[in-house]
Amino acid sequence: MCGVAGIFRSRAIGEDEHARLSAALDRMKAALESRGPDQQGAYADREAGIFLGHRRLSILDPSEAGRQPMWSQSGRYAIVYNGEIYNYLELRRALERQGHGPMRTGTDTEVLLEAVAKWGCERALEHCNGMFAFGLWDREAGELTLARDRFGIKPLYYRVEPRGVVFASEVRALIEGAERAPDVDLDGVGAYLAFGFLPKDHSIYEGVRTVESGTLIRFSRERTPGPGHGVEAGGGLSARSRRYFDVCELAEESFGTAAFLPEEEMDRDLEGSIRRSIVHRMRADVPVGLMLSGGVDSSLVAAIAGRKDLKPKAFTLGFDDPAYDETVAAGRIASYLGLEHRVERVTGADAQLTAQECLEQLDEPFGDQSLIPTLMLSTMVGREVKVCLSGDGGDELFGGYGKYRLIERMERRLACMPRWLRVWLSQLASPTSEAVLRLWPKTFRGQRAFKGLRAGKSFQSLARTALERSPMINRFVVPEARARVAAQQESYPSTSAVEGLERIAGVADTGAMLQLLDQATYLTDNILRKTDRASMARSVEVRVPLLDPDVVGVAWRIKSYRLDRLKGPLRRILERNLPSELCREEKKGFSPPMARWLTGGLRDWGEAQLEEVADKLGGFLDRGAVFREWRQCQRRGMARMQAQEFWSLIMLNCLRTGKGNDSSARAPRKDGAAENREGGGFEVGRVS
Repeated sequence: MCGVAGIFRSRAIGEDEHARLSAALDRMKAALESRGPDQQGAYADREAGIFLGHRRLSILDPSEAGRQPMWSQSGRYAIVYNGEIYNYLELRRALERQGHGPMRTGTDTEVLLEAVAKWGCERALEHCNGMFAFGLWDREAGELTLARDRFGIKPLYYRVEPRGVVFASEVRALIEGAERAPDVDLDGVGAYLAFGFLPKDHSIYEGVRTVESGTLIRFSRERTPGPGHGVEAGGGLSARSRRYFDVCELAEESFGTAAFLPEEEMDRDLEGSIRRSIVHRMRADVPVGLMLSGGVDSSLVAAIAGRKDLKPKAFTLGFDDPAYDETVAAGRIASYLGLEHRVERVTGADAQLTAQECLEQLDEPFGDQSLIPTLMLSTMVGREVKVCLSGDGGDELFGGYGKYRLIERMERRLACMPRWLRVWLSQLASPTSEAVLRLWPKTFRGQRAFKGLRAGKSFQSLARTALERSPMINRFVVPEARARVAAQQESYPSTSAVEGLERIAGVADTGAMLQLLDQATYLTDNILRKTDRASMARSVEVRVPLLDPDVVGVAWRIKSYRLDRLKGPLRRILERNLPSELCREEKKGFSPPMARWLTGGLRDWGEAQLEEVADKLGGFLDRGAVFREWRQCQRRGMARMQAQEFWSLIMLNCLRTGKGNDSSARAPRKDGAAENREGGGFEVGRVS
C-alpha cells in the first residue's frame, strides 16, 4: 500500500518551472508519508511535462527492486501505484504462457505493468482482482491514465487546472501541487451536511474530483480524444473516461439466476468464493493480522483465515460502556481458533485525544462517528503488523441492516393495496415537518422512500430520500443558503446509480434495490473511505475479502436470505466453521457512545470546535441556531441523532483556510501517538 502523486502539464516546461514543480512534488510526497513510510521516489520529464511521485509501504518484495515509479521492461510505461493485485501470481503465469520473459521483481506492480504492456490498460484491469489506484504514464503516446479499483477501496483525486492536471491519493497532497489554493466549495459542504459524507461527485474544495470506482481516465495533449466519455480538461489537454466495471451491471447480470439455485448449492458457492478470496488476501511478505469483532463478518473471516498454517494475530477494540463492547465475544472466537489476541478498550479520555487526531488527519470532513474507534484500532494494529483483514462490505452485500428486511415486509403489505392507496400513503409518509422527521428512526426514513417505488415515484428522488441522513439543513443553514444546498441534493445519487436501480426494478424487490444503492454509494463514499483514511494514517493496509468480485457476484446470485434472519447465507457458513454457541452474538456496531461523550468529557472540546466552524462558515451556518440547540442538549440530554449531527458539524473544522492552520482547541497528545506528518498543514483559498 502506498501514496501516489503527479502533475501533467499541457506543454513542455522551462528550467524555472521544472524546479518549482519538482519542489511541489516533494511537498506532495511529504503529505503522503504515512501512506508510504518505507521508500519514496520520483520521475520528471521537462519535455513531456510529466512529474510522478510515490511513497511506498512495502508489502510484496520489500527490497529496493520494488521502488517506484517503476518502468515496464519495454521502457514505454511508468507507474505510480497504490494497492495490491491479489491474483498477481496467476497473472504472472498467464503472461509467461504467452511468451513473456522473467520478471525482475517479486512485486505485483511489475506484473500489472507488464500486463498493461501486453494487453492494454483496460483489458489488464479486467483481469486484475485487487484494490488499487494508480497513475500510468505512456511515454510513447504522451498520455496519462488514472485508474481505480472496482469498488473504490483505494482513493484517487484529481483537479483539472488551466495548464494541466494534478492528482494524488489524498486531497492534502493534491493541494500542495495545485497551481493555486482552491476555495472551499459550499456546494460540497451542503452535500456533506445532507448525507453525512461527501458523495463521489462532490468535494469540499473547488475543482477537486475523485476518479470513480471501476473507472479509468486518460489525459492527453492530443486534440482528438480516444474512445470513452468526455471529461472536463484544461490547458490544452483532452480527457476521456471509460468505466470497465459497474456493480449495477453485475447485479443485473447475476440477479436473474438466483431463484433457480438451491440454498445448499448457493451457500457452497459462496463459501468457496470467500475461502479463495481470503487465501489470496493472505499473500504478503510481511505478517498479516485481522480486525475481529463479535459480528458475523469479521468472525467468518477469522474462522477461515485462522485455520490456515500462518495464523494471523487478531485485534479487537472495546468500549468502557458494556452496551457497545464486543471484546468478550471476540475473545471467545480467538481462543477457539488459537489466535494470538490483542485487546484495548476506549475510555472517554482516549476519545478526546483521538477526536482531535481525527481533525488533524482529515483533509475533508467525515461525519461517521466510527472514525474514532477505527483510528484507534488502526493505531493498535500498526504497532505490530502492516497488513490486516477486515469484514467490511458484509452488511451491504448480505442484508446486514434492518432497513432491508423492514422494507421488504412493508412492500408485501403494500402489494395488496390498490395503486391509488399506495400513492396516497407514499405522500402521507413524506411530511415536511422537521420535528416529526427527527423522531423517525433511520430505517423508517429509508422505508418511506422505497415503499413509493411501486407508486411510480422518481428513482432519483426515492434514492436520495433513502440516503439522506441529516435533517439539520433547515435548522442550522441560513435561509439564503438552503436553496443552494437543495440544488446539490437534487443531483444525488449519480445518474449511473439511478440507472442501475432502474435496470433491476423489474426483477428485484425493494430490499435488493436498496442494497444496490448502498453498494454504489454509501459503501464506497462512506465505509471504505473511513477505513482507508484511518488505517493509512497509521501505515496499515486493510484488505476486504468480502469485496472480492467473485464473492460479490455470488452474493447477487443469492439474494435469498430469510427475512427473519439478517445475513442468512453468512450465518449458515459461519455455523459450519464455528461452534453454534459462538455464532449467536449480535453485532453491536462500531459507533461510540457519542452523545455521552459530547455531554461529558468532550463537551468543552466540542464547543470550541463548533465556535471555529461557525467562524469559518459564518455566511453559511446559523451560529445562533447551532448553539441554542447545543446548550439545550447540555441541559436536557442529547439524542443519538443530535450527537451525529453535532459530530458532523465538528468535523468541518478540518477545513484549512491558511497555511498550516490547525484547530486551535487542542487536546493533549497521548504517549506513543503519531505526530503530525510533514506537509500535514496545507493552504486553501477562501470560502465561496
